[in-house]
Amino acid sequence: MRTFVSYSSAVQKYRVAHLKNATMRLGILAVAGVALLFIGLSPQPSQAALIITMTEGAGDVVGNMSGSLNLAGLSNNSSFNDMPSSATNNGSLLTRLRLGAAINQQIWSYPGATGTSDWRVAPLPFSEIQATAGSGGIAGIEVSATNVFIGVPGGYSGGPLTSTSTWAGQTFASLNMAPGSYVYTWPGDTLTVNIGPVIIPEPSAIALLLGTGACVFVRRRL
Repeated sequence: MRTFVSYSSAVQKYRVAHLKNATMRLGILAVAGVALLFIGLSPQPSQAALIITMTEGAGDVVGNMSGSLNLAGLSNNSSFNDMPSSATNNGSLLTRLRLGAAINQQIWSYPGATGTSDWRVAPLPFSEIQATAGSGGIAGIEVSATNVFIGVPGGYSGGPLTSTSTWAGQTFASLNMAPGSYVYTWPGDTLTVNIGPVIIPEPSAIALLLGTGACVFVRRRL
């Protein structure tokens, strides 16, 4: 009888120890899984030297530009004055997007970039909508049927480009913009237009998920 009791006790201890180890592993995997989810949903560093991000909300469309450009691989072919605007067409001009203070400014145009197709939803007749507010020097991109033009403030020779523009009362639909990421390159640099950023969980939500995983892990150990 003593041998039987001793054997049963040993089996019981083994089962409890095995259960604790399994629970510990599950807790670690749960926390690691949530952490990996957070990393996967976080915005990844872009390879673009200049990024234009367009967002829609509260009845407006807002554009933000940040980064810098190396134009050594391109040649300036024109200089003119213009205002920040969004334009689309079904002719030789496909799309054009320029950000900056809502005033007439000098812009230098550099042809020769290549990249993804334009961001039109549909090839509609020519439409140009000027920005109603903004800040910074005028800069942006124009995509035609045969070329891609990079626009920078007159006199630009490098350094940060931080411009913003607002199209009050507009939507992506009214500006004929299809959400997505559009990348344009040339020897030495890149410009990316992001229309509609990816929504990621708020930090508080991630903290809650991590805390829940940790609590489950601790309770299982107890």
